[in-house]
Amino acid sequence: MNRRYRFQPLCETIENRMCLSVSAVLSEGSLRVEGDADGPVQIVALDADSYQVVDNGAEVAVIDGVWQNLRVNLGNLDDDVTIDLAGKTVRKHLVVDLGEGHNQLEIMNGSIAGQLIVSAGLGDDTVDIQDGVVTRRHTMIHLGDGENTFSYGGKTSWHLFYNGLGGTDTVTILDTATIGRHTRLKLGDGDNSATVDGTVWRQAVVGAGTGADTVVTNESFVVGF
Repeated sequence: MNRRYRFQPLCETIENRMCLSVSAVLSEGSLRVEGDADGPVQIVALDADSYQVVDNGAEVAVIDGVWQNLRVNLGNLDDDVTIDLAGKTVRKHLVVDLGEGHNQLEIMNGSIAGQLIVSAGLGDDTVDIQDGVVTRRHTMIHLGDGENTFSYGGKTSWHLFYNGLGGTDTVTILDTATIGRHTRLKLGDGDNSATVDGTVWRQAVVGAGTGADTVVTNESFVVGF
């Protein structure tokens, strides 16, 4: 006698996981780092036209032949980005868009032949441009609503612009900073503070919206030769 067995398949739900990672590609001579980061992102110059990109401790790529811009465009997560130029020069512009979220950006140790542009949306952002960063054109920082912190210790041959929106902004221009032309800090609405030091060769202007704001100029601050 033949026996028949019934087979009833069972389905087990697997945990939902989102695989995040940035990508790094060379496009018309520019390095483009894009996507949703899995963790801290490091971009390190290896030589005059090569960069290593690391996401959460894992190497994403080593890109050679970069002779134009360095562009970073991240999603709306909480990003932690370090750009170490390692004494090298970005041939054209360095442009960083952190998106929304609570973001951190640190730029160190190198030159930018064109402009340095940093932007972020809604969220609490911290941007630190260290002593040793030299920008041959403008430095422009645009941060959205939130409790934002901006520290600048580098050198800019042209203008330094900071634009904040609503929220509490803390802006510090360090004694190592040198601005070749004007410094214009727009703090926006909220209870903001600005501490200005270093050297500005032309004008330094600080503006704000509604709120209780504090502006401090240190004794070593030099403006308008």
